[in-house]
Amino acid sequence: MDGISESSPLAKPARLAPLSKNPASKASVEHFFREKKIKELLQDLTSDLAVNQPDDPSRYLYEKIGSFFGLAPPPANAADDVPDMSSQRSCSFRVHVECVGQEKSARAHFVRRATFKDADALLLNAWRAEGSKMVMQVVGACLGEEPGAPTQPMDQQLDALRERIKELEDQASMLEREAGMLREAIANVPPPAPPAPA
Repeated sequence: MDGISESSPLAKPARLAPLSKNPASKASVEHFFREKKIKELLQDLTSDLAVNQPDDPSRYLYEKIGSFFGLAPPPANAADDVPDMSSQRSCSFRVHVECVGQEKSARAHFVRRATFKDADALLLNAWRAEGSKMVMQVVGACLGEEPGAPTQPMDQQLDALRERIKELEDQASMLEREAGMLREAIANVPPPAPPAPA
């Protein structure tokens, strides 16, 4: 296979066995694809391939997906060390957001793409606004907020933080007073009587 070993990440994957005809299995697969937005991810990758039309689609996809997850690129020739951006025909905006809280977690993947000639400041600012909204939604989901619920204005958030700080300071003062009283009580305890001679 063009000098690519079977253990290489660029090797063609083995065929998977077909899904059983079990309707529960099909429903769970459909649920998984819908929940994890697999269709959108594959459409994004297909669109990327169509726009950029790389000479080596397998390597291109490996590098795209690998760079997203921080994987090392596959071994390259010395001539390939510097990426050739001349083949890029689009600019893209990609955001992967993952928030893990004490009780809930949430994640989202956001991709927008345009040709270089269409990527003006207006479009990039619109992408920035969309990306910011997605970050807020993921954090909101992690906090247990209902989707679409209005976020607290910054002034209210700061006021809530100030209140919490005041509560903690009051608790600290109370604990310090209790600790002082305990220290005083310990200091006023008479020393134990010496043991009686036997």
